[in-house]
Amino acid sequence: MFVKNSWYVAGWSDEVGQQKPLARIMLGEHVVLFRKTDGSVAALEDRCAHRRMPLSLGRITDKDTLICPYHGLTYNSSGKCVHVPGQDAPGEIRIRSYPVEERAGMVWLWMGPPNKAEIDKMFDCSWLERPGWHTTRLYRHAKANYLLLNDNLADLLHVAYLHIPSGGGSEDMGSAEMDLKIQGDGFHFERKTNDIPAPAGYGRLSNAQQNIDRWHLLDYQGPSFYRVHTGVAEIGSGGPDSDLPVGFGRWDILPHHFITPETEDTVHYFQVVGHEWVPTSDSWTFLNNVIDEDVWAIEHQQTALCAEPDIPMQTIPSDGPLRAMRGIVENMLAVETQTQ
Repeated sequence: MFVKNSWYVAGWSDEVGQQKPLARIMLGEHVVLFRKTDGSVAALEDRCAHRRMPLSLGRITDKDTLICPYHGLTYNSSGKCVHVPGQDAPGEIRIRSYPVEERAGMVWLWMGPPNKAEIDKMFDCSWLERPGWHTTRLYRHAKANYLLLNDNLADLLHVAYLHIPSGGGSEDMGSAEMDLKIQGDGFHFERKTNDIPAPAGYGRLSNAQQNIDRWHLLDYQGPSFYRVHTGVAEIGSGGPDSDLPVGFGRWDILPHHFITPETEDTVHYFQVVGHEWVPTSDSWTFLNNVIDEDVWAIEHQQTALCAEPDIPMQTIPSDGPLRAMRGIVENMLAVETQTQ
């Protein structure tokens, strides 16, 4: 089951154009997106009401309409059929349209009832728009349930072990104390370690000349958004508040994770990383290796769960944020069910 009353990323802004419709599956629903002549984006269910032909295979007109490639029925950006060949008036033929917002270089859809769409429920992306900052964007299509990806991002113990190959892991993180504060439909979580050897990737990119202090500050907003501030700095320099120059004893990043379920067994994973430093081939390789390790893990979990679905997963003390996330999603689903 999916939380419908939320904004989900449908794609990057530059994926949606005026020349060709974009097809996407979100929360099990087939959606088509296209850009109108005024630059705004429209989103409709990806089917013609006549014979269920995908409209994403059709074409966009200069009148902000989509023409079905099968029989020529034409739909405007609100989903109303405005032309049926051989018929004077198309009647009340209509398909679903979705509320759309564009923010931080991404297109967002509200997947619940349109009358419940609330702009103030959109995720805060202001950190990605800081003056002088750069962003690196990443995308993966993963063959796993979206909650496994949510688990992964809420579970910081895995950073200590799963990310050793990429140079982002360090077993010292496994013993760090946790500070978790639940806040409504989300939580804030901190994990810090001091005076430890720098993990290979962080050490290389920070050019730290001695042991480092490391931090991982995480904000979760249900059902599927994470903002993280993680990094390293030479010991005693202030940790996340360090004023050391980037690359001269400090290196940190602000990954924003946007999780959009595709089906029960697949997920769209969008990540935008904010940072002060200018991207390099080394940083690009590091960030891609880290995300690939996460996808590798959850896809293997999904395979195991499908093979033996009745074997329960056990919990350990470090699963606190993970359990909190699952509880928040379950509560959001329950609230939706009660208000339907």
